[in-house]
Amino acid sequence: MTIKKIGVVGAGTMGHGITEVSALANYKVSVVDISWDFLNRAKERIMESLNRFYEKGQIKERPEDVMKRIEFSTSYDIMRDADFVIEAVPEIIELKRKVFETLDNI
Repeated sequence: MTIKKIGVVGAGTMGHGITEVSALANYKVSVVDISWDFLNRAKERIMESLNRFYEKGQIKERPEDVMKRIEFSTSYDIMRDADFVIEAVPEIIELKRKVFETLDNI
């Protein structure tokens, strides 16, 4: 199986980093979190990081082009066609169970 699209549940410290690295590796990435506040903060952090890498010459691709491979949502529906999903939510067992239940349902 070839992985083309990665899903990331949770846009916090780990989630936004996983998202950035996945997009830099040329994967399409879908990110889900419970609020647009978290998602928008993740977008800002990713963009800041990409801009730093670009300015230092550590990446050749323009940050805007990397960002085009990332989609953000508060709905798990964007993960229906994900080939691989990474869970990056807080270490609360009930929350993790709910995440995997939701993923199973879609």
